[in-house]
Amino acid sequence: MTVDVTWTLNGLNHIHQVLSVTCGTTTTTHPTTTTTHVTTTTRHNTTTTAHVTTTTQPQNGGNGDIFQVELRRCTQVHTGYQHFPAGTVIHWQVKQSGRPHRSGSFTTVAGNGYHFITQLIGITLRPAPVKGQILYSWLARGTMQHYSVSREPGCSSAPPGGTSGGSSGGAGTIREVDLRQCTLLHLGYANFPVHTTVSWGVKQGNLSAAAPFKAIGFFETAKGSGSHFLMSQLNAKLGHAANALVTFYWAVNGRHMSYSATRKPGC
Repeated sequence: MTVDVTWTLNGLNHIHQVLSVTCGTTTTTHPTTTTTHVTTTTRHNTTTTAHVTTTTQPQNGGNGDIFQVELRRCTQVHTGYQHFPAGTVIHWQVKQSGRPHRSGSFTTVAGNGYHFITQLIGITLRPAPVKGQILYSWLARGTMQHYSVSREPGCSSAPPGGTSGGSSGGAGTIREVDLRQCTLLHLGYANFPVHTTVSWGVKQGNLSAAAPFKAIGFFETAKGSGSHFLMSQLNAKLGHAANALVTFYWAVNGRHMSYSATRKPGC
């Protein structure tokens, strides 16, 4: 069915429309609109800014590094150190064949660079090849630090009043051997004739005489009395767990010499 509707709204609005209507029951839904009134409460907060001043005490040095240890003439312990706060008390103890012998201490001095101190042990150790163990301990920034190393006593062939390994210009002494980061060889030497060629090799795992070296190299000794230090890059990376054997070879006046030391890989 068609319905023709005409209606007028307020004012001049006049609408005419023809609608198509289907007879029957129709449900008309009137939408319900709900208006919610929201009340917003604004709180005024007061912020207080506090100015805090922090005073940092200057720090002198790090936790410390003992880079050289020797047992000299079977009666002395020689220590080289760096990066210690001034006034740190370092305690040491010397053992041989598992038995403690003597202990002592020293106080670190201020200043950058290497520092050295030689102290009497108080007894005469058994000569090489029986090694001695030196144990160090010190307090750094509230934490106890420990370092230990094994060394030969340095008196198997030392003349009275001389240094271990001979005098300046003598047969040569390898004083310090360290493996660092599994890739570096750090060493200290003294008492070599100048321009002596020293070869070295590093083994790990199989340490027998017939086993091949895992890394090899050489250096030429420098001029000047006293200790010399150098760092060499290994041409291989060591494993982090097993100890490594470092062996040095050189000749002085036709006499062939060697020195070996077992060290941790340092990584």
